[in-house]
Amino acid sequence: IMNMSWGPTLEYVYTGTSPEILDAMRDAAAAGRIMVAALGNSGLPGPEGGPASVVADRRIAGHGLAVGALDSSGDRRASFSNACGTSALARYCLFAPGHQVYTTRPGNGYGPADGTSFASPIVAGAAAVVWGAFPNKNGAQVVGRLLDTADNSGVFGFSSIYGRGRLDLEAALNPVGFTSLRFEGGGEAPAFATSIDLPSGFQAPNSLAGLDRVVGYDEQGFPFLHDLNAAFRDPRSTTAMHALEGFLASLGGTRSYVPVSEAAAFEFTSSEDDPLDWDSGSPQSERDSGLRSFEAHFQPSPTVGLSLGHNVSYSGASNRDVLERAGHAVLPAGSAVAPFTAFAERNALALNLAWQADERTTVDLVSQFGEDRFGRGDARLASTGLTHRIAGDWAVGVRAGVLREEQALLGIHSEGGFAGLSNTDTRFMDVSLSGPVVPDVALFTGMSRGRTDHRRSDGGASLGAGWDDVDTGSFLFGGEWTDPGIAGSDRLVLTVASPFRARNAQLRLRLPTEEVADQELRYTTETVELTPSGRETRVQFVYETDWVGGGEGGSSLALGGYVRLEPGHDAQADPDYGLGVKYATQF
Repeated sequence: IMNMSWGPTLEYVYTGTSPEILDAMRDAAAAGRIMVAALGNSGLPGPEGGPASVVADRRIAGHGLAVGALDSSGDRRASFSNACGTSALARYCLFAPGHQVYTTRPGNGYGPADGTSFASPIVAGAAAVVWGAFPNKNGAQVVGRLLDTADNSGVFGFSSIYGRGRLDLEAALNPVGFTSLRFEGGGEAPAFATSIDLPSGFQAPNSLAGLDRVVGYDEQGFPFLHDLNAAFRDPRSTTAMHALEGFLASLGGTRSYVPVSEAAAFEFTSSEDDPLDWDSGSPQSERDSGLRSFEAHFQPSPTVGLSLGHNVSYSGASNRDVLERAGHAVLPAGSAVAPFTAFAERNALALNLAWQADERTTVDLVSQFGEDRFGRGDARLASTGLTHRIAGDWAVGVRAGVLREEQALLGIHSEGGFAGLSNTDTRFMDVSLSGPVVPDVALFTGMSRGRTDHRRSDGGASLGAGWDDVDTGSFLFGGEWTDPGIAGSDRLVLTVASPFRARNAQLRLRLPTEEVADQELRYTTETVELTPSGRETRVQFVYETDWVGGGEGGSSLALGGYVRLEPGHDAQADPDYGLGVKYATQF
């Protein structure tokens, strides 16, 4: 980079620069050099000659800059500074501080000085900073960067006075427009739109060195480092307040059952009281009100039942006993007993067909088509279950099924540079067992296991290299005491549960981590661990009675409490707890 703080020799005043200097500047441009020239200090509408007058020469254009001086305020041209002049020259002209610049003085001293000769080296220094920041760019690209990022607002708009405007080094060193991430197999995506939303059961990684230096390009093709750690959005684990809101709001749930005939009935629900709606991440008050779901029930024969519903989810007959017993809890049991149903329950159309093979055995089929948990892709679920009652009225249930998600993995939704990390199949199995141990006491337990594989990509390139198979699991154990003698129809339910949690959740990425030449990238493979660091354990109780002080319409009271250890499966999280009381009376 050459700074040219000089004007024309006497014989070339007002006519240009000397042939020797012109030839030298052309040679320098051909060699890829940058030339920065002072406009001059005569207050004229253009340079009076010298190097600044020829930066628009066809063999120099793009490699040279003409520089004028701003006054000490930095907001207007200094009175002594020449202007940029012709429109051709103005394309390669900008302004920088040149009045009262504190600098070296003759006689080994320091002091203020005026002149375009002091503005020009400021631009030359800025060019050096930009070229140092982007070493794979050439001189013409650096010159273009300074011109394109110059402040052209207000009075500095393109003109014969200020040319391209006022030098803005900060703008030159920051992205112009959106930054895009380029894929190894071709294609790109905006960095700001590159994200992965994680549901409950997963955990965003801590700051990983391999993710914080990903190379992206701005709209001018200049490289910038991007931190992809922020692209992983933490799961929204149920907070204490949300858990209690759900427990208390169930008082207001309205379920209307309308029989049509002996073989058909309709059912309507007007609140978010579905026990499978676990860890939604939004307070009860923020959810939609009004009619929530609709179901139609048919009994074509004594041994066959059919249910069709909209905006509902079916966990299947094999899980029903455990869910009904465990449903009397502050925190919902669906995340521990039948978690996969929730991944396809949003705006779902569902079908449940049950066949009672004999007095003790029931076979049922569930088919469900809806949206994923973030409402951004389709999700389908199909399962079949077997329920058998054994000696002593114990019920054992086994269910196997497949969850197919089109743009998600167990609710994980990816966009932008991660958009190809979707379309997955999850094969799962639920096992449940429940029954009485003494006349007033029953025990129940349920567990679920699943394995998810990355079926295929969306057909486009991405930063993702794929998932390893993801294992998931959950369990619940509890006991129920009914009519223990405290009042007429009391119930006490105790449960211990570990809700849905991923294991071996590893995402492999191919990330551009180094620019080895201008817009030529080196890619490295990074493995991101999304498995939670801990395991949440929920201990909770609910005591219910439907007799409180009498009353003609009847009254009910429920007292519930819970403690969560390592909430959100975060080993570093403090335990939390909640206690709620709800009372209802009819009059």
